[in-house]
Amino acid sequence: MMSGYGLYYTQAKGRLTFRSTCKRTWKLYIHYWVVTAFFAGIGCFVAPEFYPGDACKVIENVTSWHCTYNYETWFLLPYVVISFMSPLIFRVMDKIPLKWSLFAAFLISYGAQFVISRYVATDILTTQVIVFVVVVIGLLFDFVIGAAMAKYAFSQNAKESEDKRKAPMPFVWGILLIVVLVALRCIVRLPWDSFYTFFIVMIILNMRHVGWIDSVLAELGKKSMVMWMVHTYFSIYLFHDFIYGFKYPIVIYLVLIGVSYLTSTLLMKICSLVQIPR
Repeated sequence: MMSGYGLYYTQAKGRLTFRSTCKRTWKLYIHYWVVTAFFAGIGCFVAPEFYPGDACKVIENVTSWHCTYNYETWFLLPYVVISFMSPLIFRVMDKIPLKWSLFAAFLISYGAQFVISRYVATDILTTQVIVFVVVVIGLLFDFVIGAAMAKYAFSQNAKESEDKRKAPMPFVWGILLIVVLVALRCIVRLPWDSFYTFFIVMIILNMRHVGWIDSVLAELGKKSMVMWMVHTYFSIYLFHDFIYGFKYPIVIYLVLIGVSYLTSTLLMKICSLVQIPR
């Protein structure tokens, strides 16, 4: 969703090109390779029966074709494919009404998600190429939601002046609405979890901001991609007993956030030493 928003914004500013997408992909993979090398190296000592594996396993993980070292990075290659497809997706969105773009993307992605739930998750469909295509299609709706948000924001900004825009929602009301949505997510399972994400993002965008909270979120946001890549090595693959040894969920959560943030800071400094092609 955020990728759709960001890439549509980049295109609207005239900065979305094949070269810029290549640079973005290279930067993404540099971070992925550094994270993978760091933890796979540790895994050779902590879990030598699993890391690094045979040559085929190493190649699959390096290319992110099949992320067996860390399954939670499965999205990497599908995201790259959608990024390169984004100019075509945006061209279609600009030619038809926004509601029909969303409706068409929902139908296409819902069909793909149905195939995943019935045939991929149950191992009936195991051909990796077909599975990959279905996964890419399944991400389309989330991507289009983000792009639609950016497109709508641009159209509204063109129509409204600053003094005519609505006052932001009070901070307390925004937090209460987010709590209600989280509670609903625990109780009611919608056919598409992205709806919850969409509403939470919309609440955050429209609520009054608090300075220190914005600063914390901005700092976490800068490292969020790498934090996502590393957190499961701590919580699942290599240091599960250490993380869950803290017993209480809130403490486990805070410790996991802390170690992921510190590790990401170190790894991102290493990544910054690698030159990005011009």
